[in-house]
Amino acid sequence: MFLSQGWSVGIDWPYAGVLVPMDYYGTDRRVRAIMVEVRRGLYMDEGGGVKLEGVDEFLRCLHECLNKIMVLSM
Repeated sequence: MFLSQGWSVGIDWPYAGVLVPMDYYGTDRRVRAIMVEVRRGLYMDEGGGVKLEGVDEFLRCLHECLNKIMVLSM
């Protein structure tokens, strides 16, 4: 779905791993984590910090993609 939006996708690039609260790390097999790195230029003018016109569509698409990942991982 990300690719259909024209976005690039990488696994463990440019960063690898996720952040999990220590109380849950390695103690509960039901705990799963995903980290999504989003380039700011997709949703804001990096020079002035102003939201871009398409930010709502970007957020809707990101939310939809994450919901699909959650359903598939159950």
